[in-house]
Amino acid sequence: MHNQKPETRNPKQQTGSPGFTLIEIVLAIGILSFALVGILGLFPVALETARESKEETMMAQIAQSIEADIRRADGATAEVLATGFNPADAAARRNLTLNAPGELFLAFGANGRPWATQPSSSQYATGLRGPDYLARITTLYDPPEHPDLCRIDITVESPAGAPEAARKKLTFTTLKRVP
Repeated sequence: MHNQKPETRNPKQQTGSPGFTLIEIVLAIGILSFALVGILGLFPVALETARESKEETMMAQIAQSIEADIRRADGATAEVLATGFNPADAAARRNLTLNAPGELFLAFGANGRPWATQPSSSQYATGLRGPDYLARITTLYDPPEHPDLCRIDITVESPAGAPEAARKKLTFTTLKRVP
């Protein structure tokens, strides 16, 4: 018999082919899946935030459109585009009296265009099926120090089908000089 010494391995020597061990792969997959679950969990939040942002932007654009119509007024009455799609159509406009307190209710579609039906004050309070946005224009003309100014509050609300208390509201205020 031969006198053999037992083999001793050098720990610095590599055995087999180079690569990752099974434990390293399992740990990497676990970390990756944990991160992916967190990222996927943020998708609903991001989608809701994008929807709210789009809605608020449309509400602001509607208010700007109404405000632009009011700014164009020369006298004590402003014509506001209320129905239809043609700004030149006189039937599509509603008069807003600037030198007396009053209210005007308007409805708008998802694209911000005026709705064909002008809501009444009761429809405004209970909600209106069809349009996406409702607007209330309130004129307050009782300024003791400045009798030539009219305060105009433009409130745009969504969704239009919900009762007034359940809607999201954005209010914009402007002043208009009345001759």
